[in-house]
Amino acid sequence: FFGDLATKAPHGPYNVPDKYADPYRKQGLTDTMSRFYGMIENIDENLGVLLAKLDEWHLRDNTILIFMSDNGSAAGMQGNKKWPGYNADMRGTKGSEYEGGHRVPCFIQWPAGGIGDPRKENSGRDEDYLSAHFDLQPTIEELCDVMHPDGPPRDGISLATRIRNPVAPMPDRTLFVHSQRVAHPIEWRKCSVMTQQWRLVNGDQLYEIHKDPGETNNLAKDNPDEVAKLRQAYIDWWKTLEPVFGDYVRAGVGSDKQNPVEFMSHDWLVEDQRDSPWAQELVKRGLMTSGPWAIDVLRDGKYEVTLSRWPLHLNQSAEAVHAKLTIGGQTVEKDVTLADTSVKFTLTLPKGPAMMQSWLTTPEGKVRGAYFATVKRVE
Repeated sequence: FFGDLATKAPHGPYNVPDKYADPYRKQGLTDTMSRFYGMIENIDENLGVLLAKLDEWHLRDNTILIFMSDNGSAAGMQGNKKWPGYNADMRGTKGSEYEGGHRVPCFIQWPAGGIGDPRKENSGRDEDYLSAHFDLQPTIEELCDVMHPDGPPRDGISLATRIRNPVAPMPDRTLFVHSQRVAHPIEWRKCSVMTQQWRLVNGDQLYEIHKDPGETNNLAKDNPDEVAKLRQAYIDWWKTLEPVFGDYVRAGVGSDKQNPVEFMSHDWLVEDQRDSPWAQELVKRGLMTSGPWAIDVLRDGKYEVTLSRWPLHLNQSAEAVHAKLTIGGQTVEKDVTLADTSVKFTLTLPKGPAMMQSWLTTPEGKVRGAYFATVKRVE
């Protein structure tokens, strides 16, 4: 079996029971920081529940367990003198191009495979070979002796040999990370070119990472050849991405495997992320913006599209007197009342890619998109 548990924590809006936050409040932390650390404690507790279940099912020894995060800390650095926050002396936090924004822990254990056993002393070790999330699939394939299916080339390499043997030679490599968060990627935007020794940040800052994990001493002027080499590596990498800049990752609708498909305003394609009500607090605030969803109609047929301003389970008013929907070249609209919690449209859609966008007009004449939508094939 394969299990992927994405906790979405610790993350705003920091909803956590008081029993986890109160111990930190008693230490003098702010309410926000107390709930943030309480979320981490909750993760620790539930990871323990998972491990206990694997023991109970006699699966602990022969299960490859991987624990990792997705980006550097955010609220974790907003501490006080007693709890100043911890970022391993790295520069930057979540979303940053500096090391503290993207370097994360990755713990792997597989006792039966000879890869760590936390129940035994000195069974684990630290590994500093430059690696990334896309190395996990080829690594797991090799550990499980599974053939990789044919397909497009991939960036990752298997780390299995190095995991098993700490002195096994590994290839020199250059990796790239950038934080775009815009509709159309911008060259050199918030980027880092990484090698085992160097970090070239934003194309003009050079840091020797093991000697300077805080990235405080810019060595670019003293190493022009290294800067030129890493800049060229970035340019070559960027050229490989350009052919797909106009492509969208579309959500398929109409499949028997998932019907209906739910959408949220976080997935709107907008130029500026600030125009997207992607978070709980922004949905509550009710931004007067709208954006399209990129979809792929997988089968010809009749579809029912339901629009709402709030999640349907809340059963709250759509706060609109008129609703409009476009999918591809089709436009439908209707008047609604403030008593309506949602608006339904039925359309016959042809197979193929399309853009879907909605508009809800308030009694005051203001217009926002429907923050939530479901698309269901009915025939």
